[in-house]
Amino acid sequence: MVHLSANKSTADYFTSLTVITPELDDLLSLLVLMIHADKRVVKDEIATFTRLTDKLQAARNVEPRLSPARLLSWYGENTDFIAEKMESPDFETWFYERLEALDHIEDKLPILCLLCDIASSDGVIHVGEIALIKLVAEHWELEI
Repeated sequence: MVHLSANKSTADYFTSLTVITPELDDLLSLLVLMIHADKRVVKDEIATFTRLTDKLQAARNVEPRLSPARLLSWYGENTDFIAEKMESPDFETWFYERLEALDHIEDKLPILCLLCDIASSDGVIHVGEIALIKLVAEHWELEI
């Protein structure tokens, strides 16, 4: 049983929890990778990441769901690592490990659609974003 301190509300407690499962961490990493795919970060992409990831959690009945604030916190904690990983020699291995960890998900099309939504949220789909979408679709054998 969890006991809350007197100065912490239930909402604050759940916002601060690190309830990131390995699967959710892999999914969020893939989505943040799309934010960095064009080598620049735009606030519309981050807003789309937060808004649509929240909807995806609801659709997949993820409980407890990460609040938009917790998603932004996760983004802040991991964005530099993911950007650095993109430039590292082991990027390809790291990238495919993320995809393979999500292979068991039956309906991956919503994830691919979310990647496309993030890519298009700044009004332009860049070459790096197209390449990432194609790699994901090929790995998961999805039609695009």
